[in-house]
Amino acid sequence: MTLTTTFINKTTFDIKLKEGNAGVYRELTILKGLPTEDAEPTADNRLVQEFDERSTYREFKVATVSRSRSRIHITSDFILDNAVINMVPNPQRPEGFEVKGDPRSSVRSDSSPLAIFSFIWSKLRRK
Repeated sequence: MTLTTTFINKTTFDIKLKEGNAGVYRELTILKGLPTEDAEPTADNRLVQEFDERSTYREFKVATVSRSRSRIHITSDFILDNAVINMVPNPQRPEGFEVKGDPRSSVRSDSSPLAIFSFIWSKLRRK
């Protein structure tokens, strides 16, 4: 199943978005910062990505482009649980940010232990 996740930069500074795992990342894009804190995000401040729900270990690294080099890792679990990922200002650090997610309407309803067991059992019964 394919999931769509939107990354939105709601800070006033540029944020670099990288994708990868095991310490190897490739740059996807630079999400531009908002001109003012009151401005609404535009296409320059967001990126829409599609993910295969089964692709585990796919991580994202978001980092400021400025000298402070604040970095946050986003795990595949966080991607699966959230439809929108917002980078918002961190009040404790002037050039820092934090990540907040907007949950999906149905968060991995098919990953309960019973659903997983039922799936495995159905595969074993076919043999």
